[in-house]
Amino acid sequence: MNENWYIFCIAIFKNITVEQAFNVWEGLNPKNNSIVAADVADMREMRKTMTYKAIGEIYGITDGAVFRRLKDYKRKNRSTAMETVAS
Repeated sequence: MNENWYIFCIAIFKNITVEQAFNVWEGLNPKNNSIVAADVADMREMRKTMTYKAIGEIYGITDGAVFRRLKDYKRKNRSTAMETVAS
């Protein structure tokens, strides 16, 4: 029960959604800190208005890790687009 209050407080103090606060909580108390493709897509959207550091705090990873994931995502999508054009 206390976990819910902690997550709620994180959401309030960081001015983020409850889902994002839950991700912060998971980063502080790692149980399963796997970031999936949907998370990276969300990071891309957040990057339009947020810094790498702020995004990293939400997901419980460093700003460098956010940068690397977004760079890898962009590279993979560019490769896929090139293969589609070549076909």
